[in-house]
Amino acid sequence: MSSLYRRCFVHGFRSGWVGGLWPSVPAIPQFCVLGPMYHLYTSFLGQQGALVCTAVTETAITYGANTRNAEVAYNQYVPRKDRLTNLTPAYKPIGPGALMHAVRNALGMCGMRVFAAPLDEHMCKVIRNPQASRMVSDFVASCLSGAISMPFNQLYNFFVTSKEARESTRLQRVALATTYLRGQYLTIAPGGSVRPSKIMLRDMGMRCLYAGTLFCIYATIERTLVENWPAWSEAYLC
Repeated sequence: MSSLYRRCFVHGFRSGWVGGLWPSVPAIPQFCVLGPMYHLYTSFLGQQGALVCTAVTETAITYGANTRNAEVAYNQYVPRKDRLTNLTPAYKPIGPGALMHAVRNALGMCGMRVFAAPLDEHMCKVIRNPQASRMVSDFVASCLSGAISMPFNQLYNFFVTSKEARESTRLQRVALATTYLRGQYLTIAPGGSVRPSKIMLRDMGMRCLYAGTLFCIYATIERTLVENWPAWSEAYLC
């Protein structure tokens, strides 16, 4: 993991944040979709329908900005001849890799929306403090969903930064995706057996830490607001 950060900041401190401005603006409505809109969808469609609709809505809002971020960051670290041209507009709602983007979003939020509650039923037997138990459950569950969503996240990034994938048909991208995942995450041992590569463990670890931290913080803030909002409202009105 340290090699990733060294490469990220190889051109100086500012280079590590290149492209980061693009997704920062749509992140505001994105988090509103992740919370209030999810609960609205749930009231009409149930949990499974809400997960799908929330993920698709997130993608429609953030696909262009996330893609522009990935393209700019990619161009920062490749030779000039390999740089991407015709960069994606930040407002574009769909394009190559959009399906992977939406699947990643749906699986990523499963931690705090699906896995955390049943996990907390067992965690509370070990951690007696209810708040601490739920936070740990949110983190562990979100790490799990991060691991599950990792291949789709990497495929999305591959589709938007690979010139070949960007110019391919949908059917051709399926073959490219299979080749990419096999080459990136599987190695053949001397005995001929296939096993996970070190890159898979690295990428999964990075994704778990990111998803675990982000969704745990989000779930804690959301839960605190929901539990205390009536009391805060009454205190304000009085």
